[in-house]
Amino acid sequence: MTNEPITGAFFPTGHGGLPHSDLHAACRHIAAAYVEAPFLPELPAIGDAALHARAFASELIAEIGATTTRLRVGVSDAHAWIEEAPVNVHVGERFATVAPGAYPTAIHLPGPLTALGCATSAEGVRLWDVPQLRIAFARRTAREATAIARCATDAGHVPLVVLDEPCADALDAANPANLLLLETCVAPLREAGIAVGVHWCCKPPIDVLLGVDLDYASIDLVRYADVASARRRSLQRWLARGRTLVLGIVDATAPDDAETAANRVAAMGLPRDSAILLATSCGTSRMSVARESETAQLLRDAAGKLKARP
Repeated sequence: MTNEPITGAFFPTGHGGLPHSDLHAACRHIAAAYVEAPFLPELPAIGDAALHARAFASELIAEIGATTTRLRVGVSDAHAWIEEAPVNVHVGERFATVAPGAYPTAIHLPGPLTALGCATSAEGVRLWDVPQLRIAFARRTAREATAIARCATDAGHVPLVVLDEPCADALDAANPANLLLLETCVAPLREAGIAVGVHWCCKPPIDVLLGVDLDYASIDLVRYADVASARRRSLQRWLARGRTLVLGIVDATAPDDAETAANRVAAMGLPRDSAILLATSCGTSRMSVARESETAQLLRDAAGKLKARP
């Protein structure tokens, strides 16, 4: 699917985590609210977060002989990192529960910059400070992502691996050494023919988006519209190459009305025939189920307004 344009525009989608306490209820919600652009759900409120950064980092630390891990992630007040997740949870059965959509099914995984930036071994070794461990972690993330993507393909889905990087800005994602870490994770997925993207709910490093071979990028227009607008022409050229841009147009902690959300997209002046999806600025796993439903409806309403405009 790589290097093939994903046609269409203004479909709502999500970022993986949902606030539900029942997996089947979450999947029914995805089928109703995000039918064109589904994603693999996780329910961290009940300890169901099999793809969370802690599980990834714990397994890496086990590989290098350490025994425990503790994680700290500095993100916005509205997006605190989730508590410890189970490690050996299989996710393949979720693909049988979530129906494929018009767009590939998104699989959100912790990106190497964020996950490594907050992992510390029992001996107090900060994994970020050990170059060999950084590269090993990025490669291991790619292997894990490839295996999950194959499960998706076996279940009839077209997979899209999305690396979540909420701390990329603080970790200087554009630094050549850190850029290499991201590329080390992305390249094997591209070589395997798997679509791959990055979700930034931090200040988006647009140069990274343009410099790494990505199919998909998710940026927050609620807080960082000025950053995206300043690079509008670069984003237009990127979209013209058949890439997909996901715009975070709703703050789930305090939703605006649909008109305001739609105006955030219109103000970007992006071509209407571009592949553009709509989402919240960050995930909704720490919201209530009612708030998630409210924001999903707001996204659908905003999409309708954008499609109706000349």
